[in-house]
Amino acid sequence: MIEPDSEPLEPDLLPTDKDRSPLGVDGPADISTKSMKPPSEQSEQETVEIQLTGPASGSPSGSGAPALHIRSDGLIDEVSDEVAELFGMGPLTGQHFVDIVDEEEQESLERLLRLVLEMRREGLAEFSIYHPERGTQRFSAEAYPTSGADGVGVLLEITDITDKSEARKRIESMIPWVRAITRDSDEVILLVGPEVGEHLVSGSTRTVLGIDEKQFSLLHLRNAIHPEDQMRTMLAFEEVKENPGNVARLKFRTDDGADGWLHIEAQVSNRTTDPDVRGVVYMLRDVTERTIRDPVTGLPNRVLLLDRVEQLIAARAKSSYALLIIGLDRLPFVRGTLGPAAADAMVSVFGERLLGLVEAGWTVARTGEAELALLATGLHSNQEVRGLVERIGKLSEQSFNLAKQELVSSLTIGIALSTRGYLVGRSMLHDAQTAFERAREKAATGGRQVANTQVLNQNVDRVQIETELYRALSEGELRLNYQPIVTLQDGKLRGFEALVRWKHPERGLFGPERFLSVAEESGQIVALGAWVIDRACARLKRWEKYTGFAADLQMAVNVSARQLGDVGIVGAVEQALLTHRIQPGRLKLEVTETALIQNPEAAAATLRRVRQLGVEVALDDFGTGYCSLAYLTKFPVDALKIDREFVSGTEGILTSERGEPLARAIVDLARSLKLDVVAEGIETQEQAAALTSLGCKYGQGYYFGRPLGPRLARDLIARQDG
Repeated sequence: MIEPDSEPLEPDLLPTDKDRSPLGVDGPADISTKSMKPPSEQSEQETVEIQLTGPASGSPSGSGAPALHIRSDGLIDEVSDEVAELFGMGPLTGQHFVDIVDEEEQESLERLLRLVLEMRREGLAEFSIYHPERGTQRFSAEAYPTSGADGVGVLLEITDITDKSEARKRIESMIPWVRAITRDSDEVILLVGPEVGEHLVSGSTRTVLGIDEKQFSLLHLRNAIHPEDQMRTMLAFEEVKENPGNVARLKFRTDDGADGWLHIEAQVSNRTTDPDVRGVVYMLRDVTERTIRDPVTGLPNRVLLLDRVEQLIAARAKSSYALLIIGLDRLPFVRGTLGPAAADAMVSVFGERLLGLVEAGWTVARTGEAELALLATGLHSNQEVRGLVERIGKLSEQSFNLAKQELVSSLTIGIALSTRGYLVGRSMLHDAQTAFERAREKAATGGRQVANTQVLNQNVDRVQIETELYRALSEGELRLNYQPIVTLQDGKLRGFEALVRWKHPERGLFGPERFLSVAEESGQIVALGAWVIDRACARLKRWEKYTGFAADLQMAVNVSARQLGDVGIVGAVEQALLTHRIQPGRLKLEVTETALIQNPEAAAATLRRVRQLGVEVALDDFGTGYCSLAYLTKFPVDALKIDREFVSGTEGILTSERGEPLARAIVDLARSLKLDVVAEGIETQEQAAALTSLGCKYGQGYYFGRPLGPRLARDLIARQDG
């Protein structure tokens, strides 16, 4: 006898979006808990006997949906004939349910079952199962908590949704053809739907919006909307989304990628009930050209500037020309202290000064909040640009009188030259803006930069990685590998270091050196780091299912400077430990001296809170940083990691006269402070023996094993247990 549990849940215990990882609940599977009536309308005193394996099989609700029941230990104890037919696996009773679904979705489903069991709340899930005759099949499941004489469990009502995937394939097959014929269109069309996913239908984003079609998405559009327009626009989008058949027409501004704003006219149509569409259609048109002058300065705006560049390109001018983006470095300070009116006055005054330098045929325009542009034509050589830059630079020596305050501002200049052979004006403006950004990074107090291949390629690659990393976090493209850490004395496995990898759908596997610095700069490292901590703890717990030896293993996770400065890291650690029932001492956070020195006070406070949870802290790359000894007294540290440079590098223990004394000094220091020592980069048996003789307790490196995928790491653990 099993009774669906309808016990109400305290509102403050409900999982929220904030509680979930960046991938939804836990990973790539589509899973959510929901508020719904239990499958049966009986009173709490009634019980329902579920006979899933007999001829009258069905769900307790009487819906006839194929169903199966899972005990609290994850084993299937009852299953309907319909489910057996859908899955095509023969007898299922006694099997772990999560083990029969796609490996990438197992952890997600495991967490869902735990949520349903512990929180007594219904849930939804989607997952794939390989059918021996039909191939990969897609299913959805409604999960209900149950209780009975044999204990608690979870009832799953199964629905075959493979047809949805077929609909997605049908639409995806049409996309390349539609993109090709709309490449020169003046509209951007985006299709978004629960069955068909999200697809950019038209190929005109670069023409209309100035961005590559691979970087465009509904999320990108939402984030780019002007703050003053965002709430109104999003409410209109949501209203159309919730009402099939609705159509809305609206206008809003979006970021043009160069500190300016495009004016967009949009038509949004809900076509989810149309069998040929099955989604919401967004049609966008750029109408910025209707306004060609900046309202504050009266100067031409970006649209008029582009038009004049296009005229030069079309005329194939024999003389050279240059486009300069000029930024007032102190304008943000003025806006924040003296107010927007003072900032507008500063831009206007500087625009007038620039006009004093122009010659016939030149154009001064405003292209961004803090930037002006100068299009200089009729140049006989690129050397003339150098003299022009010097003349502009002298303008920074003149002070501004703003709100009874007198101040000066340095300038930052980005330059694009016509000698690159531009075919469209947008490209030249983009290159000048890119050079400007690079110059701003190069010199905080002003500088200049000419667009060149290296500058442009670096910027494009960084922007593309940053954009695609958002997708990687949301669509389950990130993976963790695990490098073994062993006890040097006997080679026994001590634990692993979790190392993140990015399985890019088009460019293959990325190592951390390709994207972690971008994640740090963009702020995505906070969400990524929380995901790594959660997944590492989940994997530790999962290994315990296969061998008791795993219960003693430790997991090391690297933490960046940005994470140490974020107040949410302690909560992320605590949440991961509680969710996966991991003893705090089994998790170790590794930080470098470089990360500590960026904000020592904040880092020390964060690490103290982490230590209060019982989590260990290791100082990574020890000996290669700044003031290692000082950090040992200031920061709570449990272990030191000898950098690979002193093990297998040029200063290695066997390759340099200084290597052995340095390694010995680190080991002796750690012993006197009662700290553990882990040596990185061990590649040979000789290196391992030398470190052991010095008293180093733990080690990792290719000699003991390269970073392993979850399954190979599990097999290694199983062999150790044996």
